[in-house]
Amino acid sequence: MAGLSKSLSRHLQGISASRAAQLECELYSRTLSVDRFVKYGMPSIDRRIAVQQAADLKDVLDILDEEIAAADKRLRTGNGTLSDLLTLRLQRDQMSTQYVAAKIEKHIRAGTGRAASGSEAGAGPDRRDDAGSSE
Repeated sequence: MAGLSKSLSRHLQGISASRAAQLECELYSRTLSVDRFVKYGMPSIDRRIAVQQAADLKDVLDILDEEIAAADKRLRTGNGTLSDLLTLRLQRDQMSTQYVAAKIEKHIRAGTGRAASGSEAGAGPDRRDDAGSSE
């Protein structure tokens, strides 16, 4: 009876070890998936954010241009103040600086995207290795 108990204990330990190894493999696979998403997905998200930010800033600049034109017209007719016009122009200059920075960021991100596409092609063998390790 003692031999049977030992055999059963070893069998259960083996099953437990196999299950633990299976879970470790699954965890590793999921970790690789997350790493790939971060490595290859985040630059795409960053590019979309940069494009949207530039578009939003352009919209703000257009609105400020309209407000500046209206403030200038009010000033010429005597219904506005120079202070209002100068404040709007200052805001426009600040937004313009942000817009230029966003455009530069957009172009940098677009360049990063091309570089990432090139590195993805080079990452092919890593993917085959990962797939091959599950055999």
